Amino acid sequence: MRWHAGLGLLGLMVMAGCGKQGGNTSQVTNPMPVQTSPWLFKSTSPADNRGNHGVYLSNGVIGVSLGPFGPDEKSSVFLAGVYDGNENLLPIPLFDASPLPYPAIANFEQTLDIEHGTLTTEFTDSSGSKGRIIAFASRADRSLVVFRYEGAAVPLSKRIKQSTAITGTYPGVNASISVSEVKDAGGTTILCSVDSPVSPSSVQETAQKSYETLLTEHKDEWKQAWKSDIIIDGDPEAQRVIHKALFDLRQSAAPKGSNVAIAPEGLAGNFYKGHIFWDADVWMLPALLPFDPDAAADIVGYRDKVKGSATPWEGALTGKERAPSGFSDGRHVIADAGYGALLVLQTSASKTDKAVALRVLMRAADELVKLGFKSGPPSSFGKVTGPDELNMGVEENAYTNALAKRVLRGATQFSRSAGKQVNPRWDVLASELQIPMTPDGLIAKCKNDDGKKTKQADGELALWPGNATSDLDVLAKSFDYHKARPIKNGPAMTDAIHTLIAARLGRAKEAEENFMDSYKPFLRGPFMLFSEKRSMDRCVFVTGLGGLIQSVVYGYAGLELSGDKPIATQKPALPATWKKLTLKGIHHRGNRYDVSVESSGSRITKTN
Repeated sequence: MRWHAGLGLLGLMVMAGCGKQGGNTSQVTNPMPVQTSPWLFKSTSPADNRGNHGVYLSNGVIGVSLGPFGPDEKSSVFLAGVYDGNENLLPIPLFDASPLPYPAIANFEQTLDIEHGTLTTEFTDSSGSKGRIIAFASRADRSLVVFRYEGAAVPLSKRIKQSTAITGTYPGVNASISVSEVKDAGGTTILCSVDSPVSPSSVQETAQKSYETLLTEHKDEWKQAWKSDIIIDGDPEAQRVIHKALFDLRQSAAPKGSNVAIAPEGLAGNFYKGHIFWDADVWMLPALLPFDPDAAADIVGYRDKVKGSATPWEGALTGKERAPSGFSDGRHVIADAGYGALLVLQTSASKTDKAVALRVLMRAADELVKLGFKSGPPSSFGKVTGPDELNMGVEENAYTNALAKRVLRGATQFSRSAGKQVNPRWDVLASELQIPMTPDGLIAKCKNDDGKKTKQADGELALWPGNATSDLDVLAKSFDYHKARPIKNGPAMTDAIHTLIAARLGRAKEAEENFMDSYKPFLRGPFMLFSEKRSMDRCVFVTGLGGLIQSVVYGYAGLELSGDKPIATQKPALPATWKKLTLKGIHHRGNRYDVSVESSGSRITKTN
């Protein structure tokens, strides 16, 4: 197996960067549901596990989480970019908080169709009357969420507040949701139209369209999105998991040009207050890049739009640092933001996106220089909290230094190509930053690495995406040293990065075991809601979904996008049951490609 040293493009981070975590800490048992369709996720019981919020639907502007009969008193609603006075994501009271009774039912079925982005609930009540509820967050009109009630389900439409406007504010930002009701012979349609800086309302235009037209337009947009896809032949379970990961990540991304990044829970919850962490740049952006490059570029656009005195570890609208004490010294976030910009510069064909990305990359390089030269030669960033948040404030964190080197050198390269002024200190700092080593010659997590357990992968990230060594023997032995260190109850991305690195090293059995560990303990219920940790229900953890996608795309397929054309592995380490892996319709520098990977090798075909 060839490790593409020096070309490594896309990497993995390991968790939302916040501190103490609450929630149930008892072990969750969650057997995989027996379903086979790659698109349909079904429940036949209102009591099935729907995570801590409910079934997640979003279009990147409005996110709703729904119960067994759609909106209920436990359902949540959030709007992108709408925060309270402390820049915490504001819950929107769209659904009635009073416990309206569920109907007495004789049978029940709820289906999430991720091919078309709809949630359909069908039931027969105790009198024999049939009811149906269809919900979708429109991908065609990002300001709109639609609820359709038919038959015995019509009384449940009262769960949505018939208010003319529901407003949340942060200084300078106003948003509202107007609710309208349309009745016809077939049932009742509730239209929830958002008016916000992210997506202005189109309520007047919407009012002229039938429910059937709105649904068709929404489905057509999902059809276009799925022209870029991951297809796994031979493992139905893995196919379902990856499809669901792509769906939840994609539906969390705001429309092109909004310059809104994705919080760790998307718009499914506010445990992380809707803040933006390095998750977005290093975890979600690389997973989106081949399939939805506009969404990836918008994450960089967010970094360009939100300018504080320094790149915040945890930010929202203003660029102010919102992280609790101790976490704000996690200065690797500067390199993370620059890394996301570097990826867009390497892959985009858009002059506008590249101009934005270059500004972000140059700013990150300047921030790193300002921080690095404080200590005097040899330059370093001083005390840094790396991904291992159990051990804060370490010296010479290998991941931070390795990624900073990539960003600094990338800033020189792309600034020079664009005719911009190059800061000579970028290259000086890149040369002076040290990659710490253990006494026996392995990549260390930090200076004086004591080998203690870590909260999540840390030293592994210096290997990927840091590319800290091109020596395959050192790389493999360093990986073995670090992979045994993370605690078992850490987030899913640890197992995902282990999958990625093991696959690229040609260790097929090891990669397969890590791959299953990266999703099986984290999925909740028949809708495959992804929890952050094994030991609790905290869904939907979008950061972890980025890990799943990256482990397949950059691990099993070995995809590299930093050159003029895509490169895939020629010595695949696919799981034994996978007959073929296809990356369909991926984007690279304005072209589309299909990447086909089988045990014998890979093939890349340009499709436009």
